[in-house]
Amino acid sequence: MSLLTALILGIVVYSVSRKTIEDQYYKAYENSLGVASEVIKLSLRSDVEQARSLLTENAFIVSLKEGNEETRTFSASRNKIIQEFLQDIISSNNEIRDILVVNAYGNISFVSQNDDNLRKVQKYYYEEEILSESFIEDASEAKGKEVFYPGNVIFDDENETFSLVKEIIDPVNYKHIGFLIMNIRKENALSGAFGRMDEAYGTDYEMIVAKDRQNENSYELVYATADISKEQFMEVTAAYYSEAENPDYLFEGRHNNLSDWDIINVISKAELGNHSKYIAMVDIVIGAILIAIALPISYMISGYITRPLYLLEENIQSLGEGNYHVDTEFDDSEPGRIGQKFKDVVNNNLELEKKLIQTELKEREAELLLMQTQINPHYLYNTLDTLYMMAIIKNEDEIAEFVQALSENFRLTLNKGNKLIMVEDEVRRIQAYMKIQSYRFRGKYSLEINMGADILRERILTFILQPLVENAVFHGLETQADKGTVTVSGELGSDDMTFIVEDDGVGIEDMTVLESGYGVRNIRERIKLFYGEEYMPVFENTGHGTRVTITVPRITTAKMMEENFGK
Repeated sequence: MSLLTALILGIVVYSVSRKTIEDQYYKAYENSLGVASEVIKLSLRSDVEQARSLLTENAFIVSLKEGNEETRTFSASRNKIIQEFLQDIISSNNEIRDILVVNAYGNISFVSQNDDNLRKVQKYYYEEEILSESFIEDASEAKGKEVFYPGNVIFDDENETFSLVKEIIDPVNYKHIGFLIMNIRKENALSGAFGRMDEAYGTDYEMIVAKDRQNENSYELVYATADISKEQFMEVTAAYYSEAENPDYLFEGRHNNLSDWDIINVISKAELGNHSKYIAMVDIVIGAILIAIALPISYMISGYITRPLYLLEENIQSLGEGNYHVDTEFDDSEPGRIGQKFKDVVNNNLELEKKLIQTELKEREAELLLMQTQINPHYLYNTLDTLYMMAIIKNEDEIAEFVQALSENFRLTLNKGNKLIMVEDEVRRIQAYMKIQSYRFRGKYSLEINMGADILRERILTFILQPLVENAVFHGLETQADKGTVTVSGELGSDDMTFIVEDDGVGIEDMTVLESGYGVRNIRERIKLFYGEEYMPVFENTGHGTRVTITVPRITTAKMMEENFGK
């Protein structure tokens, strides 16, 4: 009976502990990889913004458009102008190591932080035609959107960098004028996103994987936190992308939409389950001893074995009831070490969650601090009025209108600290924002307002329509070459108001990407707190753009008094 009991107990404990450890693995890395994905997205977004900043530099665009058909180099004067802009980017960002631009005539300009790399691109000056390369074709098909590659596309640098390739489109006439290739240091851009969860596991590592653009069933390694052989990489990726459950590995992954890469954590099931196997083995050995020795000694030994297991069970049960911190001290026995490992995993996961919450709080505090410190209303308005009058005196009407739009946008954003704003003022803020964007992008975007006079006199929660217009410009219109229009409509019902923000841009196939963004998430939280969860905005792809619909109740006089007293 002792042997049978020990055998059954070993099987049960082995299964429970194995499942518990695997569950804790998923919980631990779910938040970790989410944070890593956001850190990588921020890093890559910075590089993308610097690449796009060149489109606003008129001298750079003019120099790039002027071709030199007799050779593959620019004229000395044009090359100097282009390289000054490229050198400014490299000097301000330690992630970017090399930048190469080529115009429609095949003229090349190249800058690098490593002079030895100048020799490596000589082949494109004298031998090979860079415009015939496959990565140039990929960038052309992307129509101005940035394309990321797992390695260096213009020369071999022993996997030190990865490349960003972008077609350069003239912001005035939207015609193709060339291509930009950035080589970005992997260690600087990617390593900071990962932190080691537990050094005790030899197969526990993270890696970034990209699909091969020539073969959808083939994958390339972008970055890994540990050395991995080609054979092991192929085995792991085949298991991860297979629809069937893999018997050898546990995975947790995130997809990074900006780079179209997958961030994966992998660990061997065998290694993760070693401690569970120890429990089964110890239980069988103790069962055999119990048969050979007296019952009192057997009772003492069984008590010594089972107490840590009961302690572990109590902690597992406590975890299931919502107590996510384990304070129990485990002994140095086999079950005790399992309990200690369980305790470490749970507490590490809790610590990660706390860090994530602290990160979000710090972000909110930074935003609040920015809002508190960025504006002294009287000083700001007096300064903008001075700029406005200086522009009028110097007959700079466009600058005067731009300053006036900026001043109007700031004034309406502050809203004297009130939580509620008239629809008319919210519309004026949208118009001021779009006027600024129109000046920035030379009339590329236009705005249509479809609202009756009755709804303009109503009040709504401040700062919920303008961020949606900003999202429409950024996600819908900015990445397309053609001009675009944002339409804001409003309709007044008997008890509620309906607002629609719609653009005719490129559209978004995966709405969860938009809804998970910080700006939209902030709007959803504020609407939920003020109006209620049933008034959440609805996002949809119209086939020729994106539409957002918000229906909120009309604000009564009692509600306004309540908000004023609260303020």
